[in-house]
Amino acid sequence: MPKKGIEVDRLIIQNENDANTKYPSNDMSVAQMNKLVKSYLRPQFKKDNIDTEIWAGTFRSYGRLDALEIAANEDYRNLYDGIGIQYTSGIYIQQTKDLYPEVNLMHTEGNCDDGKNNWGQASKRLGEIANYINRGVPNYCYWNMILNETTESGWDWKQNSLINIDRNTKQVTYNPDYAVIGFMSQYLVPGAKRIGNFSRADLISIKHEGKVYVLIQNTKDEAQAYECQIENEAGVKVEIPSNSLAVIVLDI
Repeated sequence: MPKKGIEVDRLIIQNENDANTKYPSNDMSVAQMNKLVKSYLRPQFKKDNIDTEIWAGTFRSYGRLDALEIAANEDYRNLYDGIGIQYTSGIYIQQTKDLYPEVNLMHTEGNCDDGKNNWGQASKRLGEIANYINRGVPNYCYWNMILNETTESGWDWKQNSLINIDRNTKQVTYNPDYAVIGFMSQYLVPGAKRIGNFSRADLISIKHEGKVYVLIQNTKDEAQAYECQIENEAGVKVEIPSNSLAVIVLDI
């Protein structure tokens, strides 16, 4: 791959190793994954002088605790550079980070939805992203960047995407998810640091270059007032327009 100008930073063993589906899948236990990496993959990478990272996963939390099983066992844990997770409950992420803070986690796939690409679906992205970012996962990975006019993936499965391109008319459609991800990506940038917060609403608070950015959403049909307070300082009151995703910028 380097000869083609493509650097592969990391390899994740098996997508959703607990699933048997219509797309290429493989129900692989933790023991099988560990054996593959320990006995075959790691030795071959070492022999061929390949420095690509090897990550466990990708793991969900649908009745199995594979990520936690690997994190809890030092021998298993040391086989990998990190663990990939997706469709994962917040409490499961939190338990893994609390019990084994040295384990690297990365998010590997956002909700695919059903190809409707509507604002109602896009309005759920902040909560979905916050589920990972606020629990110490340093990234969020949206799934389909571009699909054609059918909205179907490679296995005839209608899914959402940032962009649709009609193969016949060449028309490019930027979907609601594009607006949401594009907006949030202005603030969730390399070097930004997540900071703790308390709120009854889904939000993400980060610090970057002398400012605090609070990503917040108002899903109601009327404007809502919010108050932001940093430590013991006086609160700052702001009004968020109805049905909107907004950012509150605070100088520190």
